Amino acid sequence: MLPSPVDFLNIFVHHPRSLMEFLERYTNKVKDSPAQLEIHNTLLELYLSYDLNFASLSQNSINENGDLITDQLSSTATMSGAKSNGRIILDRNDVNEEKDRQERRRKGLLLLKSAWPTEQEQLLYDDLMIILCEMNAFKEGLLYLYEKLKLYKELIACYMQAHDHEGLIACCKRLGDSGKGGDPSLWSDLLNYFGEHGEDCSKEVKEVLTYIERDDILPPIIVLQTLSRNPCLMLSVIKDYLARKLE
Repeated sequence: MLPSPVDFLNIFVHHPRSLMEFLERYTNKVKDSPAQLEIHNTLLELYLSYDLNFASLSQNSINENGDLITDQLSSTATMSGAKSNGRIILDRNDVNEEKDRQERRRKGLLLLKSAWPTEQEQLLYDDLMIILCEMNAFKEGLLYLYEKLKLYKELIACYMQAHDHEGLIACCKRLGDSGKGGDPSLWSDLLNYFGEHGEDCSKEVKEVLTYIERDDILPPIIVLQTLSRNPCLMLSVIKDYLARKLE
């Protein structure tokens, strides 16, 4: 049996990129390691970390005299800059670093998805995965995990925090249908959100009311009280809904 890669982690303590590559190669070759969960968690932490290099300045930003390279930022420049002592310091690695960061996050999402294998394979999940996603503001990972774990309240809270109304309603359509094993109370949470939103969200409210009325989730008086908290909503938004319910 091959030794566990966990036994070698101390060798890479100051070389996180090398550790990431080592663990990737190991997991590609060994699928039944007893330390598979620990390996996955370590890889996920590396994928989601902001900067694998821990370098405050790139060598490309220093000239032969050890001085910072400065230049005027043109309107067509593609490199980001930061002002220091009235000068603009160009970080020539910003674009590449961002690409690397996005690629690692893509790998992180694939790693999370691999935790839900076929019925014959072991589930590779523990709560540390959610903690890592929360610590690193990895929204895509949180959305995936919450849905897989049926933590629907936490799932819609992610959309609410991002003010993603389109994604929020689409999520409730997918997970709030009681006929398909969903949680219809999500529509009630959604109505509360728009009632406290403080902005004109008439279009969204009308769509939410369609599903609340269809499944008879809330009595009209509760709907009226909930939406009355939003000063930007007009009575005309629920006029047709109330008329049908009072017939």
